[in-house]
Amino acid sequence: MKKLIILLFVVCVISCAILSQKYFDNSKENTIVNSNNTLAIMVETGVGSGEYIESSKSFWPGDGYAYNDNLSWCENGSNLIWNEENKTLTLNSSLTDKCYIYFDLTSN
Repeated sequence: MKKLIILLFVVCVISCAILSQKYFDNSKENTIVNSNNTLAIMVETGVGSGEYIESSKSFWPGDGYAYNDNLSWCENGSNLIWNEENKTLTLNSSLTDKCYIYFDLTSN
């Protein structure tokens, strides 16, 4: 009986570890959780055009796009910090905010 309990415990711990990695480590896909529309990803429509449209995708644009720090902003003044190496965005805020993240098209 003791061995069965230990075996069930080990299986439970391994299952929890696998599930937590699957659901909480989304850095490989750059998936963004945006359940209340507080983030708008704006992508440039043509190289150097200065015209942007809101992306309907739930991840950062990949190759051919560069984060635009000068245009990216938040309505309530929150601070955005882009990490180019990891392709991550940090939002420093003490209140609810809606942010607009701009990406320039660098190639076709």
